[in-house]
Amino acid sequence: MLGAPGVAAAIVGARYANRLAETLRVFSFVVDKTDWSIINEVQDRAIGPTGPVYALERDREGPHGRIMKYGLQAGGEGR
Repeated sequence: MLGAPGVAAAIVGARYANRLAETLRVFSFVVDKTDWSIINEVQDRAIGPTGPVYALERDREGPHGRIMKYGLQAGGEGR
């Protein structure tokens, strides 16, 4: 993702401590030109969501909105 236009950083994390070693393996390999070619080919064929970037999360009753936690910064109940 860091090679995509407008992407300045990627957040890599482990939810559970027992997965940390596995998560850190992401830093142990290099993506070469052949890999990027394959990745770009798949992305060119992919059909993803269209419209505004956060539209899926704004639809509180849709599949994405139902898992979001709303109002956390305002001390809300998290939904």
